[in-house]
Formats: sequence, structure tokens, C-alpha cells
Amino acid sequence: MEEYFAQVGVYVMPSTDVWYDDTRFLIDRLTAIDAGTDQETVGTRDRFAGRLDLERLGVAGMSFGGSTAGVTCIRDRRCKAGVNIDGWQFGQILDHPLQVPFLFMSREGNGQFPVFFGSSADLLHVEVRGTTHGSFADLAIAMPFFRWIALPNLALLGTTDGAIIERVMSRYLLAFFQRYLLDVPQALLDAPSPPDDLRDATLTVVRPSTARPAPNAPSGPS
Repeated sequence: MEEYFAQVGVYVMPSTDVWYDDTRFLIDRLTAIDAGTDQETVGTRDRFAGRLDLERLGVAGMSFGGSTAGVTCIRDRRCKAGVNIDGWQFGQILDHPLQVPFLFMSREGNGQFPVFFGSSADLLHVEVRGTTHGSFADLAIAMPFFRWIALPNLALLGTTDGAIIERVMSRYLLAFFQRYLLDVPQALLDAPSPPDDLRDATLTVVRPSTARPAPNAPSGPS
């Protein structure tokens, strides 16, 4: 794994830095808007000044955007929790483990979750059966149409219906951010198995004191 990251880093790290800089720029602007000092939002300055709770900031993204979310949470202390949706986690994560809660949501068979081990905060992995990388994009919602016109190649989208994937994503992302940003208890994240309407998902929770992750069985106190 380390050798792989060393090889691809030559090509990927410049893009990672650019995407991270863009994300940091956005956070900087939000901070200025909240402080009422942003000079380019005169018309909205009073509307948002003092109303943005940037002490509870979460960053999420899909694919390379997910990798960028991880990089942001490593480099920028303003990030208090992050989500990577099926993106390869670049950005020197092996040398700089995460220090904030992080959710990695992935397609079936994505074996990358161990690269997050070593974090000093809770790690969560949601794997969705019957999915591919493309399953987490908006295109997955159109799966019934593709089946209707009998397209022979659905490998791009997997076999799980897009509406199910959307439900899994919405429920787990909402529960994750409500727990780790708002400190609201979430039974979904502590359940020994997912509810029936989320049965296509498998949740693994790794806490800093947990030696080995246990699928569907969060370890340690909430």
C-alpha cells in the first residue's frame, strides 16, 4: 500500500493540493462572511454575519472530492468531521492519521478502509452491496430507465437500485454529522445490524481503542 501511494503520489498530489486549496478558500470565505468582513458579499453580509456555526464544520465529497475531504480534515483544524464517498484517500494519510471523526462510504469490495487505521478519533465504514463507484453518483437514480431500455452494460452502476443507495447515503451521512457535529445520539450508528430498509449496507465502526473492526458491531461506549 505504501509503495502504491508513493507511485501515484507523483501524479495525484498536485491535483490534491489544488482541490484542497479550493476547499480552504471556501472555508476562509465562509469565515469572512460570518465575521461580516467579506468585501464581495455586500448584499448578503447582514443576512449571514454571525449566523454560520463554523465551530462545527464538516467536509464531505465523492470520489476525488472525498479524498479532498480527507485531506482537508488532516490539514485544516477547522474541519471537525469528514466523509469520503468511495474515493481513494490520497494526501499522505499514512504519515498523518486523521484526528477527527471520519466516515468512509464505499462500493462493495473496496478494500481501502485500513488506510484510515491509526486515527485518534472514531472511524466508520459503510459498505453498500451491489454497488460500483458510479453507484454513488446522480446517474444511479436513472437505473430504472436504463433497465427499461435494456442496456446490456450496467456494470458502471452495479445492481442495487439507485433509490436504495440514495436512502443509505442520506441516512448514514445525516446520522454521522448529527452525532459528531451536533452531539445528538444516533441509534443507527450503534445498532448491531442495519434496519430492514438499509439492509444493503454494512456498518463497521473502529474506535481509537479498538484493536480490530467488527462488522455491524460498534465497539466501546458511544
